[in-house]
Amino acid sequence: MNKEIEQFIAGNADWYVEDEKLVAGFEFTSYDAVKKMVTEIIRLAGEYNHHPEVTFTFSTVEVKSTTHDQNNSITEKDLKLAEAISNYFSKGVYWGM
Repeated sequence: MNKEIEQFIAGNADWYVEDEKLVAGFEFTSYDAVKKMVTEIIRLAGEYNHHPEVTFTFSTVEVKSTTHDQNNSITEKDLKLAEAISNYFSKGVYWGM
């Protein structure tokens, strides 16, 4: 793992590296909050032209990101998208927490 990724993870508690992917898990109190988070991730993916794997359940959302055209490695694209996702989550407006 390079220094840029290590620094990002140190400053963004939501994220970690697993199986050479940048990964985060988010928990919610309602399915409506999950839908809003997934919808925002889709919007951000379009804005950043970078499309992570997203899975969700009734109360959780998991995001896994690599850059496919860079041998599935973690790049600046992943870090920028991850930061935008975390910024949205940290607002906590819709989460019912």
